[in-house]
Amino acid sequence: MDNELSKYIVNYFTDLLTDKEKLGLKHLRSKYKIEHSDNMDNIEQRVRAYKKIGWLTEDKDVLEFVSGGKEELDRKIADRILSEHRDKVFINNCPSCGRLARTPFARQCRHCGHNWR
Repeated sequence: MDNELSKYIVNYFTDLLTDKEKLGLKHLRSKYKIEHSDNMDNIEQRVRAYKKIGWLTEDKDVLEFVSGGKEELDRKIADRILSEHRDKVFINNCPSCGRLARTPFARQCRHCGHNWR
């Protein structure tokens, strides 16, 4: 599965995520925000706050689950969703070029510009 499709599934079918997957995604997003912050002065304070509100976790199972990074996590989640809920996932491909549309509801291709409204 390519990265574009796995991101599409994870972003638009969040109701099919498990609690562990949600926590893993939240952890990686929060970690990214901390690592790419312009203000490096209060990182320790931000880490404590993120842990307190549940955006960062110390759960060993979740940390092992996300150890491969965001792209690998997206792929694992998308594979699981497709294997368990294939009937609930709508993959919106352009009728002209066959490539993946930006969203499940898009009616114009971002790749070739075809409009199917």
